[in-house]
Amino acid sequence: MGTQYIHYFKSLTICFIVFITMLYGGRDLLHASMHFDGDKRFPSVRLSLLSQRWRPQEKTSKAGGKASDVFEVGRDDLLIRFRLSNESEANFYYLAPLNTMEPTGYILFRKAGESSWSATSPARGREGSFTGGGYQWLLLPPGTAIEFEFLDLSTRSGEHAISLLVNTKPTHTDRIEYISAPYMPINQ
Repeated sequence: MGTQYIHYFKSLTICFIVFITMLYGGRDLLHASMHFDGDKRFPSVRLSLLSQRWRPQEKTSKAGGKASDVFEVGRDDLLIRFRLSNESEANFYYLAPLNTMEPTGYILFRKAGESSWSATSPARGREGSFTGGGYQWLLLPPGTAIEFEFLDLSTRSGEHAISLLVNTKPTHTDRIEYISAPYMPINQ
C-alpha cells in the first residue's frame, strides 16, 4: 500500500511542476515563437492587408501554330499587398532575401473551422529554414513601414494569411513567426 502512495505522490508532483512551468514560464515560450496581428502581447507591430489584385497574364508564344510540348500548370494568380509597420519606439527587424527589401515568409491557408495553419511550403516549421547565406535581417526603425506583395492562389479554398520572420535584434535566435490576420482571396 505504501508504494502506491509514493507513485501517486510522484505523479501529482510532476503534474504540479508542469502546471507551474506552463503558468509562469510557458507563456514566455509561446510569446517567443508565434504572434498574430493585433496580438496584445506584441502591440507595436502591424501586418495589414492593403489590397488584392489579379496577376497580369503572361504572354505565351504559339510556336508557329504547331502543338507545344509545354504543359502549363495552375499558378498563383493573385498579388496580395501588405504593409508591415513598426509603431513602437524601438528598433525592429524582419528577414528578407539578399538584394531586396521585401520580407520573406510563408503563404498560409486553412479550411473553415480549423484553427491551425498549413503552408504552401514544406519548409515552414523546420529548424534552420531561411537561415542560409541568402537572407539578411533588415531594420524597420520606429514609426516606419514597408509595403510589399506576395503571390497567392485564388482557387485554394478557405482562409489565407501570410507569416513573416521578425525579431527585436538582427539574429535568428528567438526569431518570431508573425502571422497576419486571415483574409479570403477574391474569386473570378
